[in-house]
Amino acid sequence: MSHKDFPFYPVSVKARRNPVFGIGINDAWYTTHPLVGGKKLCCPIYRMWAHVLERVYSHAYHKVRPTYSHCSMDKSWHVFSVFREWVISQDWEGKVLDKDIIYPGNKLYSPDTCAFVEREINAILGGKKSSTNLPVGVHLKSEHGRYGAQINISGKNIYLGYFDTPEEAASEYNKAKHYCLIECAETQPKRIADGLIRHAELLLE
Repeated sequence: MSHKDFPFYPVSVKARRNPVFGIGINDAWYTTHPLVGGKKLCCPIYRMWAHVLERVYSHAYHKVRPTYSHCSMDKSWHVFSVFREWVISQDWEGKVLDKDIIYPGNKLYSPDTCAFVEREINAILGGKKSSTNLPVGVHLKSEHGRYGAQINISGKNIYLGYFDTPEEAASEYNKAKHYCLIECAETQPKRIADGLIRHAELLLE
C-alpha cells in the first residue's frame, strides 16, 4: 500500500504503546496498524522503522543475520516521528532504505549515512554469494571444472564467461559490477552518485 493511500485514523489518547524492540518510541499521532474492512493494515513508514529497529536490536534477528549484530542506530531515530519526518523529506516511495550506499561498509543507520535507492541498484550492490564460499558472482561449472562469472542486472542474469580460477572469474565480475555502478551513478543525485562511485572504485583495488 502506498503511503498516500494509508488511512490516517487519530490514535486514542488512552492508547498505550510498548517500546518497539525494547527501545523504539512510537509517538505517531495516528494508528499505525488500523483495522479496515476486517483487515489489519500497517503504515509503510512504521514498517520500515520497525524493521531497522529489528535489525539493530533484535537478538533473534542476529541469530539469522549475524552481520547485523554490529549495526547501530542514531538515537534520534529511536523516536518514530523523527524517523518519519526524515523519510517524508526524501524521494522514498518504491525504493529501499540503504545504510551503506553512501559510505561502503557503514554500520550506522542515521540521516547522514542512509539513502533511498531503486531496488535494482540495491541488488547490484549486494550481489549473491555462492553457497560454496566462492566469491560473489562466481560459480563452479562441475561439467568441466571451470569457474563461471555472472551478474544480475534488472532481474536478468548476464553471463561473463568461464575461467580457470575463481580469482579470474571474480575479477571479471568486479569489472562488470564496476561498469554497472558507474553507469548507474550517471542517473542519480550527487550524494548517491558519489557513493556508487566509491563502491565502484573499491571493486578494482
